[in-house]
Amino acid sequence: MRALDARERELYAAGAGHYAAICAACHQPSGLGAPGKAPPLLDSPYVLGPSERLAALIAAGMHGPVQIGNETWNGEMPAWKASDEELHALLVYLRREWGHRAEPPTRDEVERGRARAAQRGRPWTASDL
Repeated sequence: MRALDARERELYAAGAGHYAAICAACHQPSGLGAPGKAPPLLDSPYVLGPSERLAALIAAGMHGPVQIGNETWNGEMPAWKASDEELHALLVYLRREWGHRAEPPTRDEVERGRARAAQRGRPWTASDL
């Protein structure tokens, strides 16, 4: 795993703040999720998979059922109406926090994901992603 460059470290720090303010109430500071409320983000295929897909998911929201590991989640995650910069920062954080070693997203991946979300205009389902 390569080290984050200076710009990515700035994004990571901003992303940590966004996560604490927006995501941690449901997904928990540990990323382990909350039973019956929100699935874990730790080792999630949605977090560690394609960055464009993750950006689209966060920008449009998602509703269940969603299978993560051996559990099915039927909740709904609301869309996050953030700027490209805020979304980029959150993705850098998610893909490197909790021991994750995924490559940070590029700005282009974030923009393409947001464009997919805008075209869709409604929350994703697991089968749509």
